[in-house]
Amino acid sequence: MNDVTPPSIPSDRLERAGWARAETSTETLATLPAFRVEGATVVHEAPDAAFFFATRVRFDPRPFSSLLVSSALGPVTAAAQRAFVDRLRERGATDVEFGHSEGFRGASGSRGTLRKFRARDGDAAPVEGWLAVWPVAREYRLAGGAYPTGDAAARDILLDALAAVE
Repeated sequence: MNDVTPPSIPSDRLERAGWARAETSTETLATLPAFRVEGATVVHEAPDAAFFFATRVRFDPRPFSSLLVSSALGPVTAAAQRAFVDRLRERGATDVEFGHSEGFRGASGSRGTLRKFRARDGDAAPVEGWLAVWPVAREYRLAGGAYPTGDAAARDILLDALAAVE
């Protein structure tokens, strides 16, 4: 595996708000005939079960053009959304529904998509989640998380952190 590292995130802001780093991981996401897709992720969690994650997705070998990376936005977004739904279910969410989707501009200025999700956690409390996917310099960034519905502070922290991912 190349030395892929998680993207830069606003760890200090998250930690001041009481969110702690819970996990850092790297993995091969896919192996195709011409290249591998590798990811490095960092996860922060809040005491109220809210969480935030950011992933750097890198192709190995790296594409010679950022245009090739940008052209894969649709398939990468679809795969990221399936993985996000799986992550929510691993955390005990049920009845996961896709909400609206809108344009998103990452900290680098690159455009991507931001999608809302709704679910219930194990005790039937409603949960909201967000997932953003955007290309950055021949790579992708994925960032998102979830929080109890109605927790405006957790929502604001998550969306602020998401917009600051580099």
